[in-house]
Amino acid sequence: MYDIFISYRRKNGFAIAKMISELLKARGVSAFVDLDELRSGTFDDKIIDAIQSSPSFVLILTQGSLDRCGEKDDWLTKEITAAIESGRNIIPVMCDGFEWSNQREKEISDKIKLLSNYTSVIMSYEYVDAMIDKIISYTKNEKPSYIPPAKASEPEPPFNEIDGFFREKINHMDDVIGLDLAFHAGSVWHQDIERLEILQALADAGKKIRVIVNTPEMAELIGKHMRHKMKKYLAYDEAIALWKNLESMYDNVQIRISSIPMMRIYYSFHMADPANNTTRIKFYTYNNERMDTNFSQNFIASDAAYLLYKKEFEYLWEQAQ
Repeated sequence: MYDIFISYRRKNGFAIAKMISELLKARGVSAFVDLDELRSGTFDDKIIDAIQSSPSFVLILTQGSLDRCGEKDDWLTKEITAAIESGRNIIPVMCDGFEWSNQREKEISDKIKLLSNYTSVIMSYEYVDAMIDKIISYTKNEKPSYIPPAKASEPEPPFNEIDGFFREKINHMDDVIGLDLAFHAGSVWHQDIERLEILQALADAGKKIRVIVNTPEMAELIGKHMRHKMKKYLAYDEAIALWKNLESMYDNVQIRISSIPMMRIYYSFHMADPANNTTRIKFYTYNNERMDTNFSQNFIASDAAYLLYKKEFEYLWEQAQ
């Protein structure tokens, strides 16, 4: 009996499956990887037995890995189906290039489509130890493997990656009511084309946008510990002026300035269905000159932390000018 059965698409998933297997083994967790030599011939009882005798089923989702799941004799489809039908604790591992949204129109079974409702782990080479920790925690059922569709959250974007968080909402613009942002200056939003396009798209669509920034003095006090001496930065008072200029362009955009220090970055989407509200928190790491390496985490409306951060934002909003 193994602790985990690891399933993967041979074309581009073997190396990742093998790496995860070895890292789990180093933590004392046994994993069955259906190596190439077991994939000769027909789908037989050895694989079924291995799946059914392993409490957890880790599925490596690489780019295009589900493309052939509509084919009758597809091996990966049979493994996934066996895991679902035998009630295994399924843990999808999402790799770079794989997105659930790309699977919606494909000719795959309803069972395979249900995978998007399972709590996923993001494949990260940069934070590989944290990734393995999360896989192990899910095998211990510290979080439910399956979330009913009505409460299903979106897969968590990769560490320090906000593009996917915003892109998914922009793709469902009709469902978005508004966006709340809070940070000590948010100067990067005036220097990044993709973020500018996000703001413009939301503002042009009439979505309510609320932004809280710190005073230049407070922003300087917070930010000076995270500046690289050779890098040229946008002055804080200039960044705030740009935010105020955005406010002057749109009736649905409000900017407030707070003297209370912003100790984290806050992004929160309000949706037509409040159950789909999502907040992303990014924690500042002081004396860290590479802001993109700060830790981020998502919370959905049903999470206790979501309400906590929402109340914090509303308090800051009321106190700001």
